[in-house]
Amino acid sequence: MENEIKEFFRQTAPKPADPTSFTLELNARLAAVEQIKAYRDREIRRTRRVFLIVFVAGLLIGGALAAFLILHPLTLPEPGLSPEDLAPAPWRWAAAGAVVLGTVLAAILLTRRRTPLLRF
Repeated sequence: MENEIKEFFRQTAPKPADPTSFTLELNARLAAVEQIKAYRDREIRRTRRVFLIVFVAGLLIGGALAAFLILHPLTLPEPGLSPEDLAPAPWRWAAAGAVVLGTVLAAILLTRRRTPLLRF
């Protein structure tokens, strides 16, 4: 039985590879690794750029909103006013909707997935 096992392994033993094909395959794999590293570096730079853009946009929008609230303070209810009299003006609703819509659209456009360089 032991001889049969040895014979089986001798027959199914892998053939030694050609040195030139090994070198070509190794170089191709190393080139693929370099492509992946370059793609990863580009994605890291892109992500940092997106975070910087979103941070600056947040500062600008927050500053504008703070300035608006300082320049147009909310009025306190006076005696005899109904809650309908204190409702925000329609333009404030439109401005708030525009800010929310712009933020959502910016987030969608800035975080879109790109097609991957290599698929495994």
